[in-house]
Amino acid sequence: MIMPSLSSLLSCLLFSLFHNALSQGPSPPIAPIARLPPRIPPVHVPPPVPAPVPAPGTGTIPPPPSLPRLAQARAQVIGAFGQDCTPSSGDYPEACPTIGQDLLSRSGKIECIHNFDCCTCGAMICGPDCSDLVCNGDSGCYGVKDIRLSGGISGTNINCNGDVSCQNTGMIGTNIASILCSGDNSCSYSIFNLECLPSIGCILECVGDASCEADPLIPALNAIYTIENSNGMSCSASACKYATFNLLTNIGGSIICGAYDACLSSKIMATNINSIMCGGRDACKDANILIINPKQGFSLSCQSIYSCLGLRLEILITDPLITEFYRISCGAMNACENAQITITKQLPLNTIITTSGSNDLTIAELSCGGYRACFNTHFYLTPNIAFTQCGCAGGMTQSCDGLLGVESCAQGISKIECNGNSCRGMSETIINPRDHFELICSDPNSCKDYTLTIKIEDSPRAPSILNGVTCGSPDACNGMRINIINLKSDATINPIPAGTISCGTTNSCRNTIIVTHNADILSIVCGDTTSCAGCQQWTNMKYNACDSASI
Repeated sequence: MIMPSLSSLLSCLLFSLFHNALSQGPSPPIAPIARLPPRIPPVHVPPPVPAPVPAPGTGTIPPPPSLPRLAQARAQVIGAFGQDCTPSSGDYPEACPTIGQDLLSRSGKIECIHNFDCCTCGAMICGPDCSDLVCNGDSGCYGVKDIRLSGGISGTNINCNGDVSCQNTGMIGTNIASILCSGDNSCSYSIFNLECLPSIGCILECVGDASCEADPLIPALNAIYTIENSNGMSCSASACKYATFNLLTNIGGSIICGAYDACLSSKIMATNINSIMCGGRDACKDANILIINPKQGFSLSCQSIYSCLGLRLEILITDPLITEFYRISCGAMNACENAQITITKQLPLNTIITTSGSNDLTIAELSCGGYRACFNTHFYLTPNIAFTQCGCAGGMTQSCDGLLGVESCAQGISKIECNGNSCRGMSETIINPRDHFELICSDPNSCKDYTLTIKIEDSPRAPSILNGVTCGSPDACNGMRINIINLKSDATINPIPAGTISCGTTNSCRNTIIVTHNADILSIVCGDTTSCAGCQQWTNMKYNACDSASI
């Protein structure tokens, strides 16, 4: 028996299938497999219409099915207080589905964990045994101006952790254990009236960027935080700027403005404070701070550039047991420039002073440790207050120039000593230096092309005599200009003795210009014929050459 080949069997099978197909007519169209749509929020979309398959043999590829349309943007949602509570795509707030609805929790907590979760509430009331107000979602409690909290024995913890989570709110509460505004803009533009637990108090923590700020240009965006039984406050970057803080029953802690602009132009009133720390650029710039009866050993620390520039600080003491402050430290460039600090110790009538008390106050130290650190800083102290020690950075830092009200700093700087090329080409103005002030230019070119202006003004600290200038090396004062201007009211009848200009070596005072007004240069000493070549002396607008051996 002869077996058929495999190719013969396949040919017979294909012929049979083709013959049957012709006998049954054309095949119906075959629906293509639809592509999967992209992952988007579920919407009602009609199923795509399948494209028909073209006649066999045409080779045409069917087009893909049409994609469903994206969901439309949500309609705007306006909260009970006119705030915009419109959630973004993917946000599903649920706490107050009806606008203006009250959210109540008799015991336990209120949690607004989704974005805009409680934004539409008309009131949020938690108590009388409330443990937590949690606004973790961004804008979670935004704009709700009726938030009432009543904590139990352990108190209520306020947590505004989401960005803008408690912004523009009105909040009152008793027995508060903690206040944390950690999200950016989390508690800004708000009005808080809160009473902390009386035994331990609580810290107002504005640690998110701009978390407790106000807007000085828009009254509706004011911010006032009144905290009873507080235990100090802490502000991060821009957190407390322009806002008002009332801590008038404070029980301890510190005011910490620890980053740039932290308490810029803020208004702070507090009692029983341990210290004020302004640790960032402009941290307490132009702030107005009133401290009543601070703790024994109180200190003010301004440790960054411009950190207390223009600060207005008033300290009022009525407690005889407050007898000593630790220090006032201005440890950076311009740290306390133009600041005004008023310290008053005035005891009530009939106050009984015990052996541990005193009518006096001693401040251990004023430290001005940077360029212009205490420039034009004014202290206003009652007569029973004194600094034990004053430290001013030397040289040309002007750290204590214009400083008033501190007797131990009252005489300004005693000398400027220029070594190497330290003063070359520079320009400097000092006001009311110390008696016997002198300029020393000890190295070659050390004061070359240097300009120094000394102004003497009416003041208890104004000097009565100057020691002059020493140009001790070749070219030491070449091209230098020194101006001594006496502006005191009696200057015309009592010109100040201004010392000697010593030009002892080659070219040491070549082309030097000396200008005095109501100040008398006692002599100009020139070492050789080159020492004072081209030197000019102008006294009350009258010219004299100074290039002789001795004048």
